[in-house]
Amino acid sequence: MSDHTPTGADQGHDPTAWPTMRAAGEQLGMTPNAIRQRIRRGSLTALKVDGIWRVQLPAPTDDDRSVGGRPGPQPPPYGQGAMHGDTATHTTRDTTDQGAIEAQYRVTPAEIEQAIERTGDKYVTDMRAMFDEVGRLYQGQLAAKDETIAELRRRAEVAESRVSVLVHLQAESLTQATSAPLVATDAATGTPWWQFWRR
Repeated sequence: MSDHTPTGADQGHDPTAWPTMRAAGEQLGMTPNAIRQRIRRGSLTALKVDGIWRVQLPAPTDDDRSVGGRPGPQPPPYGQGAMHGDTATHTTRDTTDQGAIEAQYRVTPAEIEQAIERTGDKYVTDMRAMFDEVGRLYQGQLAAKDETIAELRRRAEVAESRVSVLVHLQAESLTQATSAPLVATDAATGTPWWQFWRR
């Protein structure tokens, strides 16, 4: 058996050629638990062959391959860290990539100041617009409250006038009641009510 761990392209659909969970973890630079979680999520495929779980690795992309179609440098296996033999290659490549990335994002202090001023101006403009909108809403609510207060005053005046009319009518009826005779009489015979036998 060779030392070559099959990649996604080498594996094909033959599950017996797929690496074990531990070998897949070492090749991908992950723990076996991380491999299991990926299998549960469905981002990796695994089958149990002769009582051993085998994992189908994803096919390498162009970023994973170097010139000539051979596999490029792989991350160090889990648990080996800086003691892995390819560490110098990774460090050189990472430094080169980091330098290229930093070169794309280099800015001068003047550019930073201009960006801060633009951002500050934008925030000031946005805050003014927001305050204007809040002011319009507040003025609209005040106008609506003024209308409500005027309507309530009008209703109170109408209610007071009705009460004064009712009080006046009650006073008139009370005046008429006091001027009438105090003894209630039968309208037909003119006799008081307690003299019912004289009817």
